[in-house]
Amino acid sequence: MSKPRNERYDDCFKLEMTFDGQSFYGMHEYNRDFNIHWTEIGCDDDDTWKYKIDKLTAELERRKAELKSE
Repeated sequence: MSKPRNERYDDCFKLEMTFDGQSFYGMHEYNRDFNIHWTEIGCDDDDTWKYKIDKLTAELERRKAELKSE
């Protein structure tokens, strides 16, 4: 059973992303290249979704830590 869509939306918002009607994308300069299309939210199985979110979360944390150290 896939994670409910609202939980997946929350995952995207936690990554500091916004929705433009087609895709979630990063709201800041440091994550502007992050994007998740609406089809991924509905079609990815839980393992694929977790992999993507974990990878993006780690990258966001790395980038934010790098900004703090500048």
